[in-house]
Amino acid sequence: MGQCKSMIITRHLGPARLDRLVIQYLPTNDVNCNLIEFFKDAVRRGVKIDMLKVLLKMKEENNFSKDATYI
Repeated sequence: MGQCKSMIITRHLGPARLDRLVIQYLPTNDVNCNLIEFFKDAVRRGVKIDMLKVLLKMKEENNFSKDATYI
């Protein structure tokens, strides 16, 4: 099974606001599958795609909020 040990999110410059990161995932044993087709096929078959929603909060461009979600 695959895994992600770390993730870096780079935000474009602009006014501070509430951003969201949505990670959708489906289990598979085929490490060489075409992921776009894999997800399209799952949607066609009506498979429920699991997702994880992460809120990324900021107060100012250079001052991250204390309640920010860090991955």
